[in-house]
Amino acid sequence: MRLSALAVLVLAGCGPSATPCQDCFVDAAVSMPPTEPGSCTDTSCGTGNVCANDGSCYPASEIRVLHVTWTVGGQPANATTCATEPDLMLDMTSTSDPDVPGDFGEGWAPVPCQEGEFSFQKMPALYDGAELDPYGAGTATARGAFDGSGDVALDLE
Repeated sequence: MRLSALAVLVLAGCGPSATPCQDCFVDAAVSMPPTEPGSCTDTSCGTGNVCANDGSCYPASEIRVLHVTWTVGGQPANATTCATEPDLMLDMTSTSDPDVPGDFGEGWAPVPCQEGEFSFQKMPALYDGAELDPYGAGTATARGAFDGSGDVALDLE
């Protein structure tokens, strides 16, 4: 899937094994969820570590692939069902890390509603949930926890 959206990476907490970010609010053109531009690369993270989608270095053993999918009122996301809220904010949440509040962690926006899915190739395992809300609304309309396979299906109401 190719997303031609503008991503806003908002860092609320990097976790205990992460290298802290240098700039917590970043705009960057993306085709997949970004790493913070210039914050790290797999090479700069050192042996056994990788640069995660949140822009910080983590041990490779703490990284996983995550997939967020959604429907709108029980219907597939498309131009018609997403007409009233074409852009969304996707927040990654953590209930296990005190540095990442349970109701807000990493955020990406705007995420086109009609895509119906958003995937992360290198997300730290500390993120165990996701929230979606209309871009700019600030309140989640759908939230859920990732299953053991790294998937969460949400329904926007």
